[in-house]
Amino acid sequence: VISHISTHNYGSALVWNTQAENAFVDIKQALSHACSLHAPDYSQAFHLDVDEKDSIYNAVLFKRGDDGGGSHNRKVWMHYSAKLDNVERGHPTCVRHVAAIVTQVRADLTSKLPEPQSKED
Repeated sequence: VISHISTHNYGSALVWNTQAENAFVDIKQALSHACSLHAPDYSQAFHLDVDEKDSIYNAVLFKRGDDGGGSHNRKVWMHYSAKLDNVERGHPTCVRHVAAIVTQVRADLTSKLPEPQSKED
């Protein structure tokens, strides 16, 4: 559905049809199942991916998969979406994107991670 749109071609038109709607519903259903989320592995770094568009930001806390899948193989631990506040919405796009990142980090997403168990426990 979006294979013709790359990270370098955001201006490409996205045709919304039955195939796109079905793919979107499938993704939403997959994300709503507990098995789509993974328990954290503290031996690997966490990654936070934040995107902002039209004053709505989405954040995904994930770890890279270990089966050679590269950046497309993410083990999602948490996802979150929210609207920027009125002050943040008044800024240019690049500043809104930074505000989205700062807002998410300020929300201290990573502090919600459970403490790793020590080997003595």
